[in-house]
Amino acid sequence: MLRFQGRNASACYNCHRQKVKCTGKQPCQRCSKGQKACVYPETQDSIIPMPETYLRNLDRSLNELTDAIRTHRFHQADPISASNPWTHDRRPVTQCQSQPEYPARRGAPDSLVEDSTVEAFIRRLREAVGQETNHATPIPPRDHGEERSATLLSRESLSLPPYEYATQLVARAEQEFGDCHTFLRKSFLRRFHATYRGQQSETYDRKWLCRLFFVLALAECTTTTKQPIQLTSDKTVAPATQMEGFAPSENMLSSGVELFEHGLTLLNTSYEEPTVDDVEALNLASHCCYILNRRMSAYAYAGQSVRLAHCLGLDHPAPTSLSKLEQEHRKRVWWTAFCVDRMISTELALHPAYTGLGQELGYPDSSGLTAEEEEEFFDPVLLTALIKLCEIKTDVVNTVSRLKHKDITEPYQVLRQCLQGLDRCGRELPERVFSGGSSLPENRICSSLALRYHQCYIMLLRPILLHQFTFMLRNKIVVALSDELYTINSICLQAARSNARILLELAQAGELVRYGYWDSAHLFSSLAILTIAQSMRNNQPDAFSCTREDMSRDADTYSKGRNVLVHMASTGNMASRQHLSMLEEVERHGTVLSASQLTLPFSQRTYPKIANKVRTASGSVFWHWFVPPP
Repeated sequence: MLRFQGRNASACYNCHRQKVKCTGKQPCQRCSKGQKACVYPETQDSIIPMPETYLRNLDRSLNELTDAIRTHRFHQADPISASNPWTHDRRPVTQCQSQPEYPARRGAPDSLVEDSTVEAFIRRLREAVGQETNHATPIPPRDHGEERSATLLSRESLSLPPYEYATQLVARAEQEFGDCHTFLRKSFLRRFHATYRGQQSETYDRKWLCRLFFVLALAECTTTTKQPIQLTSDKTVAPATQMEGFAPSENMLSSGVELFEHGLTLLNTSYEEPTVDDVEALNLASHCCYILNRRMSAYAYAGQSVRLAHCLGLDHPAPTSLSKLEQEHRKRVWWTAFCVDRMISTELALHPAYTGLGQELGYPDSSGLTAEEEEEFFDPVLLTALIKLCEIKTDVVNTVSRLKHKDITEPYQVLRQCLQGLDRCGRELPERVFSGGSSLPENRICSSLALRYHQCYIMLLRPILLHQFTFMLRNKIVVALSDELYTINSICLQAARSNARILLELAQAGELVRYGYWDSAHLFSSLAILTIAQSMRNNQPDAFSCTREDMSRDADTYSKGRNVLVHMASTGNMASRQHLSMLEEVERHGTVLSASQLTLPFSQRTYPKIANKVRTASGSVFWHWFVPPP
């Protein structure tokens, strides 16, 4: 006798309506006999409550497994093909702690503009010299601190810093970030003071408080300790001194994190009905994220900002019905969103969210404003300079990408065009950006512009220098250089010297953003070029245009710059910790090259260059930029 199987979990609508047993088949027995449509209700998912700790542990295990797989693939990857050193894998290897690998960066090279990140520079170096050293270790995870806004922070915990301290932070923000249009100066100060007086119109304005917290966070990020700005007897800003015996912990929070988390809690963008204030807030959020080494978050906020600005039509001339002040405000908000989007996307080797140039919109201009209205804005020349630097940096990234193509026939012509563009851009920058000699530019804003300008040269020419370096390591041979390559090497080295000098002067003046990403990245790039150049000169003295005095100064600059990077890492700069680890790896590879005995078939650069390939004794093919022995 068959055993009763129990009632079906669901019955068709007909059986359910008649309250009779349903066979559960398709169609069921009753519907089949009655020739009716047999329809079952959709299965509903059951909701099972799960502890939050279990989900966190599961997410952590998944990320660890993803990192392990990526590391395994990295170590099993083939080195760069010597037959064409320009055609190699362009996937970045940025490892993010507690974050899965992004699909666009894992298997879709078309999503990349050009892999110009410092992590990719180290990866290419490892791939090329992997046969020469066993010191290669995984690139350390990018430490960005715990994002507490979604877990620990409550609305009740939001509180502004003391008035006097906040006043000094606002003053510092004006000094440090005048190259971007982050706020209307007089209007911002008026609302700032009204907020501390307790005016309800300001204290209950969520969007205003969000931007205020972001501005305060940006200012605090430029300092060195948890109480970075001290009030002296005359109420002036003085840099804080390190307490004796103070040893920051590994989990020490950077300055500005708490204020930034407050701003994130208040961030509430209206995507269906966006306003210019929303664009301002996203610009500030993106800038904060990058300084705090949260680069993927910065990229996301920058993309939202420029897209909302585009939806609002900020990339077009403002309606004439608006006041001159409002027209200029909208224009500068757009250009700031444009610059933030370009700066971050090029650093991450990703496409910008906005690919146009806003050609219909003119550069910032205060000529049509009254004297009172001009006080709302910073110098338009500085923002214009930043716009031009962002445009030329995009050209640099695209040029490096073109040089990787197999069918490139005139590499020098491609490089020459980009170098000419950089030269024109440099001549168009304000004179105060470059002070000449060893004097410091007039202020921190001009120093930042100069650093970005020299970094463009480093990004453009660094791959060429790297290929020479790895060629010497892998082939145990030194060949004479063409005049063009000799010039390229010297230009790259000079750019690194210039940036290292500026950063050392900033450190001595107490103006270095020791918790920030940009200064750390520029310092690492300069030091990496200096150490590679020193290793190459030890084996090929005529690789660069420099004297013994230059070499001595370079060694001194490198030593001082490295000490600055060590100090930034030890005081809690999360980006500097990773940069220092990568610099140590570059140093190890440089030591290997310096210790090797290379064969020098000839040492003069008087031979004519050729346009065909040069085959080495090992049978590998190098590229156009070496000349053969007679």
